[in-house]
Formats: sequence, C-alpha cells, structure tokens
Amino acid sequence: YIAVLAVAIQTGIIMIEFIREALARKPENQPYMEAVIEGSLARLRPKLMTVATTVFGLIPVILASGSGMDVTRPIAAPSVGGMISSTIYVLFLIPCLFAIGEDFRKYLNARHKNE
Repeated sequence: YIAVLAVAIQTGIIMIEFIREALARKPENQPYMEAVIEGSLARLRPKLMTVATTVFGLIPVILASGSGMDVTRPIAAPSVGGMISSTIYVLFLIPCLFAIGEDFRKYLNARHKNE
C-alpha cells in the first residue's frame, strides 16, 4: 500500500513540474490552459507505461494458485486497484486542480491590484 501511495505522490509531483515547465515556456499571448494540457500530455505515455507494467506484472500473482497465494493475492489486488486509481488521479485530477489554482491565483492578483 505504501508503494502505491509513493508512486502516486511521485508521479503527481512530476506532473506538476512538467506543467510548470510548460507554463514557463509558453508565449505571453498563449492561454495558460494550453500549457497545462501540453505538460499533462508530456506525462501521459510514461504514466500509462508505468501502470501497465505494474498491472501486467501483478496479474500472474492474482491469477496463480498454489502454496503462498493466499498471502500474496491480498497484497497484489489492492496494488492493481491503487495503480489504476492513481492513474485517474494523476492524469485528470492534478491538471484540473492546477488549473483551478492558477485561476484562483490570477483572481487574487487582480483583486490585489484593484485595491
């Protein structure tokens, strides 16, 4: 469980860094949402490949029978579920929350300038 949490946190941080790099490279006239999408797309394939290798590696453990499988199956099944749910979290939720935060930051800056 800790490994899935660590992978989710690490990929979330990397996603934010890629979005920030895309924001730093964008021209002034380009909307920031394009940079958020660009940064997110840069991390799409690596994240999907990481999840695919982990899930495909754990499928034999989940489907196997024999001695010791009653111990390893309860460990592998939540790991597969955690990797799939962390993919949704990292690929969809992190960019959306970043965009909401950027909107809020711009709102606060505009409000501060008006005062």
